[in-house]
Amino acid sequence: MGKKLERRRTTPMFKRGARPLYNPKVHPILAKWMTRCGLTDEMVAQEFGVSRMTIHNWRKKYPEFAEAMMEGKELADAKVEDSLYRRAIGYDYKEIHEEYSEGEDGKVYGRKVKVIDKHVMPDVQASIFWLTNRQRDRWKARQQLEVMGKDGENLFEVKIIHPQVADKDDD
Repeated sequence: MGKKLERRRTTPMFKRGARPLYNPKVHPILAKWMTRCGLTDEMVAQEFGVSRMTIHNWRKKYPEFAEAMMEGKELADAKVEDSLYRRAIGYDYKEIHEEYSEGEDGKVYGRKVKVIDKHVMPDVQASIFWLTNRQRDRWKARQQLEVMGKDGENLFEVKIIHPQVADKDDD
């Protein structure tokens, strides 16, 4: 009837196990970009189509991948830190408004650009968050309550008796 067509293999054959998923030319670059955009390890794993454990193993096995992930996260963290700091102290910015003039025929004849200077007031909540994380000793978020009697004396004394100790005293 006809000749049997041979199908050519397009992927290389590997001796054992699954084919390697990691590509040192692609994965570090993509991982850095993804983490810089704020993706977590779990999200990066999902984008690569692997498990979170695979990402963890790649970080251990491939130093360039671990470094790329770390650099991307540091860049994202620095952007957030800068934004929080600016929000805590307040900042100025310029807002641009464009207005267009139309004629009776519907055509645009002129463009007017207004630049407006604006100021964002400092945010107290951002300031508190910044200080409680950066200067923990001075700006603790928790309160301590000490109860004292007259002249700084204790109001009452608490004695903890362990069951084994109590049995020995009863003898």
